[in-house]
Amino acid sequence: MSSIRSRASDSPAEPVVEIEDLRVNFRTFDGLSKVLVGVDLRLERGDVMGLVGETGCGKSVTALSIPQLVPCPPGEIVGGDVRFLGESVLGKSPAELRQLRARHIGMVFQDPNTNLNPVFTIEQQMVDVCLCRLGYDRAVSVTPLHGWDAARRDLRRLAWETAIALLHRVGFPNPEQRIKSYPHELSGGMRQRVLIAMSLAGNPDLLIADEPTTALDVSTQAQVLRLIRELVDEFHLTVLLVTHNLGVVAQVCNRVAVMYAGRVVESGEVRSIFKSPSHPYTVGLLRAVPTMQTRRGSLEEIPGTIPNLLSPPPGCRFHLRCPHTMDVCRVDPPPPMRPIGAGTMVACHFVSSAGDE
Repeated sequence: MSSIRSRASDSPAEPVVEIEDLRVNFRTFDGLSKVLVGVDLRLERGDVMGLVGETGCGKSVTALSIPQLVPCPPGEIVGGDVRFLGESVLGKSPAELRQLRARHIGMVFQDPNTNLNPVFTIEQQMVDVCLCRLGYDRAVSVTPLHGWDAARRDLRRLAWETAIALLHRVGFPNPEQRIKSYPHELSGGMRQRVLIAMSLAGNPDLLIADEPTTALDVSTQAQVLRLIRELVDEFHLTVLLVTHNLGVVAQVCNRVAVMYAGRVVESGEVRSIFKSPSHPYTVGLLRAVPTMQTRRGSLEEIPGTIPNLLSPPPGCRFHLRCPHTMDVCRVDPPPPMRPIGAGTMVACHFVSSAGDE
């Protein structure tokens, strides 16, 4: 994994993440669910990309595929590739994946209540994470003359100091005393700050945040989003933010990728897509967002629901809900992503035919 770090510094223009034609199936008691059916995604260094779409469209599975955290079984990657800093992660050994997750990819999960162990204090959990992510490098440099017991004490002291510094940085109040608290003694916002601090312990290249504000009240959501934005600028992070909230995307992200039923259907700059969306699904999502001009009862909705992925419809999976469905949409899957100007990429028969006219 040292080659990854050196290559990251030598080639700053190299994409951090490249996902090509990623296909993931889940085996269930009812049959085979084709959750991802050809996802294409690219994150450049410094990007803050929002991955949006309805519940069940495959956002979290896409994000978890990068550090190879898709549970197997029942999940299985059956096609495509995921490259991190130029190296495919699909063929890496368990030891290589552990180092990748510890030192290069930080993960902030959706619900801090289920991702912090209730029987251990914040101190125990933070110190263990810092030991895992920082201790190995330090242990290698310890000389035998120093003694292993002294080396262990040094490592734990270093890990404790690192934990305190990280908690200070994420705005955790009075960490020297509150670090001895159990998770249930903290508010939702404080628990989320602990998870963010843990994700930064290894000074990662990529931060994946899977709906980090879902369980928080509105004011705490704003604080967490502002913190993520500050950390991006300070640590030069690349961020993949999984969310269904387009307001969050507008506030934090500079790029957005829209997913529907296992496929990215549109991606590009946030400002361009919000101002002039191209894919009918993106248009429908934006029309369903209330604004200051929205009158009561005038919100539009996308008719129908996301298809059953155990037996999805033929052709484009959105054609049953699309106002611009053509005959080809009912038969053929969407075409590959193609540029349509201003850095926007779209996969849609209707948009392609309109652009060719």
